[in-house]
Amino acid sequence: MLLLVVLAIVQVVFCGALVKLHGRLLVEYPAWLTPSRLAFAAMAGTIQLASILPDKKVKTDPPLHHTAAAWLLSTGMLILRPSSSRWPSPACYGATNPPSCASRAPAGARPRPAPPGAGTHPPQ
Repeated sequence: MLLLVVLAIVQVVFCGALVKLHGRLLVEYPAWLTPSRLAFAAMAGTIQLASILPDKKVKTDPPLHHTAAAWLLSTGMLILRPSSSRWPSPACYGATNPPSCASRAPAGARPRPAPPGAGTHPPQ
């Protein structure tokens, strides 16, 4: 539960709505790895957030501008980020050996045995 709270706070801080990220190298680049930053930048470019809010941090942050390049960059990274991940998909969790997870098994790994009673029909 504590990990969930920490991850939620990290997403809120790195999205760029509360804290100015542009120009802070140790914060700006790791923020581009978080989905909240990518989604906030795409949303800001879609609704012209820089013209709605009088806040300077929104006007000086280039990914939040209403330009096609900024929107395509943030949306493209948001779409491509999960597909580049090497972690197994949630469909693989708890599955005995589905075909979609066969390619993700480590080299030399033995398949897990089927649970007791799998494939048998109850008596009638």
